[in-house]
Amino acid sequence: MANNGNENNVQRPNIAINDNSQTHYYGETNKSFPHSADTKQKHHTLTIFAIIAAVLVVVIVAVVGYAYWDKQHAEDRAYQQLQELTQKPADMTKQGGLPTFKAGEFNPDAPSVDLYVDYFCPDCADLDRVLSLTLKKLADARQINLYLHPVNFLDAKTKNHYSTRAAGVAAYISSHEPDKLLDFTMAMYADNFMPSSKNGKDITDRQLTDLAIKAGVSKQVASAATNGTYTDYVQKATKYTLLRKDLFVDVHGEHRFSSPTIAINGTMWKYRAMQKLENVSPALVQVIGLRQQDVGNPQVMPSIGAHGQVRAMAKQYL
Repeated sequence: MANNGNENNVQRPNIAINDNSQTHYYGETNKSFPHSADTKQKHHTLTIFAIIAAVLVVVIVAVVGYAYWDKQHAEDRAYQQLQELTQKPADMTKQGGLPTFKAGEFNPDAPSVDLYVDYFCPDCADLDRVLSLTLKKLADARQINLYLHPVNFLDAKTKNHYSTRAAGVAAYISSHEPDKLLDFTMAMYADNFMPSSKNGKDITDRQLTDLAIKAGVSKQVASAATNGTYTDYVQKATKYTLLRKDLFVDVHGEHRFSSPTIAINGTMWKYRAMQKLENVSPALVQVIGLRQQDVGNPQVMPSIGAHGQVRAMAKQYL
């Protein structure tokens, strides 16, 4: 093809040339593309946010992990705190139980029965009215070793911390005249004395003292029983009891402790399976391996002894 001699009119391709300072393109106005300050700032901000997010994740994982660990070990810590009490009731068991018998009367061949109650608990009062006389006969004949566990988890519903004060009185009586503790408890649940959210009674220390004396407690012990000696015991024993998974039952969709609770030879007895509360007394006698006619006979011991498991409950009581 002929050359028209107009070479300057030929369009040249864009060719980039790097002069180590700027980038130029033939055929275009020189353009410069330095790194934007805003872009650097955005990268810096994103990096900070990423670090903060990572730290937060680590913190959340640590908190959740500790909360889980704390929940799993709460029962063990509460148990240890109970053992470390500086003012313990006399002959208190490792689980915080108060003996209802004198130290020399412990029967190593008899089963242990642990009764967990709150003195403000109406269900505890109902159970006491159908079971206490049988427990007393068994305990007096040394056919069982009976321990009381007074708790105060209903304290917030009472006036003047009644649950705590009443449990403290029980602990004091157990420490000085333990054989009077069951009689005192029976008196506490009497209809004409027990306060409730319905009757609004406000029981004073003087009334607790007078009731203890009527139940057979000496005046000297009864007068000193309301001095708060065992308040710390009540708090720590209750805390441990409420965390004991072996005492948990299903209550309105929750799996937790509820009073009253009965344990026989260290295992919770599921008496709530019974349809009629009045069957609790004969059923307890049956599951420890004793005939009804032998209740109160110190010559006849329950067949499960001090370490055996409770017998299956007879169908007639279910």
